[in-house]
Amino acid sequence: MADQKSPAVDPFTAWRDWLGQAERQLNSFFNDVMGREQYTRAMGQFNTFSVNMQKSMTETMSRYLSSLNLPNREDFGAIMQRLTAIEERLGAIEGNNGDATVASSASHGAIAGTLRPPRTKKPPPAKGKGN
Repeated sequence: MADQKSPAVDPFTAWRDWLGQAERQLNSFFNDVMGREQYTRAMGQFNTFSVNMQKSMTETMSRYLSSLNLPNREDFGAIMQRLTAIEERLGAIEGNNGDATVASSASHGAIAGTLRPPRTKKPPPAKGKGN
């Protein structure tokens, strides 16, 4: 008896072929749909609707947060701008006075060392171990 082996069937090859055909069909379908004037008009209306909803939601949330006496996004933006300006000014001040600050702190330490009163109290003498 001779064992004859049939060629192995690869299920992934059939699946890959089907997937390629389905992709080509869907691409052609959507290209046809998106090329029409109705699609363009519908997308424009959807975008307008979306922008209007976002604007309405922003106004509603702003009123709600202000009624709770909480800051909204615009308030945080204004605070961040002010904080950034303050940090830039502080950085400029530190940059201009950087060398003077180091010298000032060194002289301050020297002055603080000389202003201390002299130490007059002596510690008690150490007691011997056998006493």
